[in-house]
Amino acid sequence: MKRGKLWGRLVSAAGLSLSIFLSSIGNVSTAYAMESNDALVLDETKENTESATDASSNEASDAEADNDTDEAITDASSKELSAENDGASESDSSFDEYDHTALPETDEITVTAAGELSTAKAELYTLAPREAREADNSLVTRDSIHDGAILHAFCWSFNTIADNMADIADAGYTAVQTSPINECLSTNPGMNLHGPDGMWYYHYQPTDWVIGNYQLGSRDEFKHMCDVADEYGVAVIVDILPNHTTPSTGSIAKALMEAAGGSDALYHATGKIGGGYTDRLELTYYSMGGLPDVDTENTGFQQYFYEFLKDCVYLGADGFRIDTAKHISLPDDPVPSDYSDAGRNTFYPNMREALNEYSEEVGTKSYDELFVYGEVLQGTNDRLAAYQQYIGGTTASNYGSSLRSALSSGNLSVNRLLDYQIYDDTAYGSTYTADTEKLVTWVESHDNYMNDSESCWKSIDDDMVIMGWSIIAARDAGTPLFFSRPNNSSAENPYGDNLIGAAGSPIYKAPEVKAVNLFREKMGEADEYLSNPGGNIQTLMIERYNDTVQGAVIVNAAQTRTTISTETHLSDGIYPDQVEGSNSVFLVKDGVLSGSVEGEGVVVLSEKMDGTGKVVSFYNNKNWNGVVARVDNAEETLDTIDENDGWFQVTVLDDEFTIRFESADGKEVSPEFQITAESGTFATPDSSELYYSKAEAEEGLGIHTYPVYFFNTENWGSVYTYGWLDGGAQLFGGWPGTVAVNEGSGWYRADVKTTGEITAFNLIFNNGNGIQTVNVEGITPDSKDIYLAVDAEKSNGQLIVNRYEDKESAEKALGVSGSYTTAYFYNTEGWDKVCAYTWGATALGDWPGKELTQDEDGWYSVVLPAGPSEDLNIIFNNGNNGKQTNDMKISDMKYRFILNNGISYQKYGSKKDAMEAIAGAGDVTYETVYFYNEKADDANWKNVYLYVFGGTDGEYNNLVGTWPGKLMEKEEDSNG
Repeated sequence: MKRGKLWGRLVSAAGLSLSIFLSSIGNVSTAYAMESNDALVLDETKENTESATDASSNEASDAEADNDTDEAITDASSKELSAENDGASESDSSFDEYDHTALPETDEITVTAAGELSTAKAELYTLAPREAREADNSLVTRDSIHDGAILHAFCWSFNTIADNMADIADAGYTAVQTSPINECLSTNPGMNLHGPDGMWYYHYQPTDWVIGNYQLGSRDEFKHMCDVADEYGVAVIVDILPNHTTPSTGSIAKALMEAAGGSDALYHATGKIGGGYTDRLELTYYSMGGLPDVDTENTGFQQYFYEFLKDCVYLGADGFRIDTAKHISLPDDPVPSDYSDAGRNTFYPNMREALNEYSEEVGTKSYDELFVYGEVLQGTNDRLAAYQQYIGGTTASNYGSSLRSALSSGNLSVNRLLDYQIYDDTAYGSTYTADTEKLVTWVESHDNYMNDSESCWKSIDDDMVIMGWSIIAARDAGTPLFFSRPNNSSAENPYGDNLIGAAGSPIYKAPEVKAVNLFREKMGEADEYLSNPGGNIQTLMIERYNDTVQGAVIVNAAQTRTTISTETHLSDGIYPDQVEGSNSVFLVKDGVLSGSVEGEGVVVLSEKMDGTGKVVSFYNNKNWNGVVARVDNAEETLDTIDENDGWFQVTVLDDEFTIRFESADGKEVSPEFQITAESGTFATPDSSELYYSKAEAEEGLGIHTYPVYFFNTENWGSVYTYGWLDGGAQLFGGWPGTVAVNEGSGWYRADVKTTGEITAFNLIFNNGNGIQTVNVEGITPDSKDIYLAVDAEKSNGQLIVNRYEDKESAEKALGVSGSYTTAYFYNTEGWDKVCAYTWGATALGDWPGKELTQDEDGWYSVVLPAGPSEDLNIIFNNGNNGKQTNDMKISDMKYRFILNNGISYQKYGSKKDAMEAIAGAGDVTYETVYFYNEKADDANWKNVYLYVFGGTDGEYNNLVGTWPGKLMEKEEDSNG
């Protein structure tokens, strides 16, 4: 019997439980829950189930920007495997050395040239048809895909896609991308997306490269889908994955094995050894995520795989997405010493040549007529620009990460979203130029959604997805891809109906999405200009214009309606919102765009009507129960828009008219106002006088406004302000007061409005649910220290606040803002050095990152040039000497203080809270775990590892080390 000591603090008092996995790296046992003080004997194993994993690694994982692969063996939490499996056993199989123009030694087939098979043994291959092919719909071209939009029909079957093609086309998509269509792992051939009967990532574990699998449909059904797509002028892009196979190698097709020259020759000599993500040799010739690395340079494999691609295009495919593309070598990448031919890295050039030769032979599209792009997740040594040259296009994972971060924080600053974050590649003496036109952009990919919940469904809801899509699809560069979330999915139920083959959430055809898709098609190659109207970073406007077209898309990330009055490139006129169901109208007069966008809303302006108009605003200081407008004594009234600050506005498509405002019940009526070309447009119920601004109107009523600002580092969902004068008069009504205005980047504004002179007022900020600041008293009309921030180090119960004279001073004192974050680490384990490694929203260089110096109070700190977000990832480590934290996300402004509390590494809201956690740490107790290895004779189970995870907040994750955990000891005189 093998045994290993399991250590950890006694958890019975807290009522917590933990789970463990036992594995032999490639093969993983069932997970077992363990209550404290329970003895545990395990006597069963099960192959090919999900492995317990953690993204932590001694060499940082490709979670640097997004999860690198969905098809990696994953745990019950769907985390990605660590970048290195140092304990992975090498295959003891021998590997031949191959020349890139000759087949491996085999009697089965011969190759005469790229794309040409001898007829003697060609029956080993499933050959693509060689008959001449009829031309596709001439409207379906590479340009139509590039200039349009792609729907990723994730896990939709071929028949489901075909049945929904009319809706796909009507929503403005020019292409649909399938999940992998090849034969795949079917050890659990159920049709659940995420268990218990089936798993989505099985179709990312190839067993053969022929068309058709039990999850998506047959070859005939694929052809039918392509035919239907052609009728609607929609292109079909196929997700392909030549880099690896399923780790269940017994399921691999015999024909594939024989084509490669045998089971050993199918894989790189190092293809079953876990590799890192910073070294190009390991990145391209070693196993990734527990999946064996195919020798994509083996010309026998190449011919077999290229026949699969030819069959795809013959049946109607118009392009390919290459999964894990950066794990396949480029021609100038290094070659391991296991191979004698330094020029063997030919997969991508030979792929192009094979498809071009097939095009000449049967009339299919040539490589350059296909839309081909590679999944190149950004990180160290990604060589994105070089892959663009060899493949044709790549993904833009860093931009997607920044976009999700912007959406979750509500900060749509142009400075944050303008740059696509791609760079030229100068490796190995050559220079490759990065091209934004060769990017496929996304709000989220299936990797993000299925593997990285923190940055997707936990923080980005459907409305945010639509807003993000409106940004990337409205922009000029790249080609946007819309990931179809599972139907009926939510933050509480991310897998929704949990069905493979069914259509996804209908938000892919939401009115805003359709309007933006059509906007993109209409704008063509028009120039773009991004701005934050009025300096409001919660609102982003993307303008497109040239000599023939003009338009704008406006996205409002605030939860409340936003009024727009900003300079524009659009010509004067009337612009109705093109979103179906919207009655909004925007006016451009004298180069100024006016209108309003609802909270978390999108406006699409692409059709100009001749004419002009006025936006008239009314101040409801009498607190009427709703406001309507009556123009020129018309019988019907017009609805007004509540601006959430006491003002209501209405757009009238005329330059001169009379208008009066009424309460919704008709009991209250304002004076009548005469609007002319020269008059003001701001009215009050107290007189018939018109003003030229809100401030002027409020001053005319004797209203004084005193703003006070609150820095919401406590992460309250809403911030309320309760106020009173020294005499007791309430300023915002009863408790908890009024909702403060979210200005973005954590700041909220409360406007105290009074008539007459006051000497001072008092405020309490609260979350509307029992948590509040202390009384903030003695604020005067002349006070400059009106910027308030919580002092977490001094607070106990009610929150103590400090007052500052500007936002910058408050942010500096707390070490956090919308654009930078200070992360803190306390070295409880006595490391000889402390380094910080980051990825996602920002990077501090290659692993192990930046070495830190100790602060005076014993803490280590590092300032990161990015605001808190779900994509701000950090690992503290001891300089790559075997010690590190697990992957930590700095996702909010509060929890930035990290230490080991005796159980695991945790985040705290202040240094005070962190130090109190270790001051109260109890004694460590030990439990012994036993495992009976029924497969001791199986070479794959020669070594058994124990991995521990669990706890309410994940405090037991990596308890005995990061994946694969601790090597267990075999008991003496034991045969299992």
